Amino acid sequence: VKVDQNKDIERKETITFNASVASASLEIVQEGKPIEITTIADFSAKTPNETDWYYLKGTITKIDNTEYGNLTIEDNTGSIAVYGLTSTKQTNGNDKSFASLGLKVGDVVTICGICSEFNGTKQAGSSKIPTYYVTHTSAGDMEAVELESIEAVFTTPEMKVTVKGQVIAVSNVSFVMNDGGEKNLLVYAGEDAVVNVKVGDNISVTGLVSDYGGLTQLTSPETASVSEQFTVNSQDARALSGKELADFAVEDAQLVTVEAAVVIDDKYTNIYFDNDGGKGSVVSSSFDEEFTHARVLTITGYYGGRNSIGYFCIIPTDVDECQNPHLYVIDATDPKKDITTQNVSSATGKYVFEIIANTAWTATSSDTDNFVVAPASGRASVNDVTVTYTANEGTTERKATVTVASQDKSK
Repeated sequence: VKVDQNKDIERKETITFNASVASASLEIVQEGKPIEITTIADFSAKTPNETDWYYLKGTITKIDNTEYGNLTIEDNTGSIAVYGLTSTKQTNGNDKSFASLGLKVGDVVTICGICSEFNGTKQAGSSKIPTYYVTHTSAGDMEAVELESIEAVFTTPEMKVTVKGQVIAVSNVSFVMNDGGEKNLLVYAGEDAVVNVKVGDNISVTGLVSDYGGLTQLTSPETASVSEQFTVNSQDARALSGKELADFAVEDAQLVTVEAAVVIDDKYTNIYFDNDGGKGSVVSSSFDEEFTHARVLTITGYYGGRNSIGYFCIIPTDVDECQNPHLYVIDATDPKKDITTQNVSSATGKYVFEIIANTAWTATSSDTDNFVVAPASGRASVNDVTVTYTANEGTTERKATVTVASQDKSK
């Protein structure tokens, strides 16, 4: 068996010998150069191109498509979307070999791919040049390290660990636990998992240490009841404004209180702040019926990290009607749309926006001859405030400013 020089990573080949009544196989393993792993944070800072290849290693947190191998991996520096994963290197499309790899959520995988970009967000691989598989360790094959405290989880990245504590908050996909120490640990079961614990349970959890937007968490958990009793560290909730929460950077699931408006879109329960910073979503839980569109609420819950575009999440533990005055203006059809500037046609028409408020407000136009706002005032939320504009028959564009203002002197 003759082999050429290997200038890349270790490679393997199996030779099969067949006879009429029997067969035998020989696996040849040829040494290669060590793999240089690029962290996800460093990879995300690369300039997209189709010539530079990078090795990435991380835990699979989500598999979006099992035909093409679209998934998400994360390490202790962040997460990245992988646009296609194949069993071998491909440079002219996806050969749909992902299923043959047998990968699952929770596996730690090493892949190689180019840096690309989709809608302004970095990703690994592309439809033409997908990433390819190098090696992996199955979550089920990892040996768990038993830790003495939750505090120790935060210094053991990319490991399978076992830790004990008491459940202090539960959502439909996750829970938070504490063992009497200063840090709270978020345990993420997954979108399709069943969370089988309740607040007050003393449990042992085995899972993979991972990172979600700077927040340390355990994924792929296995839980069991324990006889030990834990006195949890009772924490005061930190009251945060939207701006403060947008800049919030902590590694554990801290208890926070925010005042925000509820905005329901076709997929998420979003919470919006008074033009001063963050946007996020509420994790589905027993409080779901409290979150109806256009309610202004005071929400207390555990901070659950943020995704790659800056949206944070909160696991609610208490929800009340907000008594402080609030005022929000959003697009009537697309809550995420920036409506600071709205371009319209030269023909007569209408633009509709929504006001979410628990205070009296007025809406005024700087050009009442050509841009009329109705209704021009109110004392609560209105989902169809309309700006009606006349046809512009001139040769130059025209502009008007619509100002929505609270009538509450404290706001």
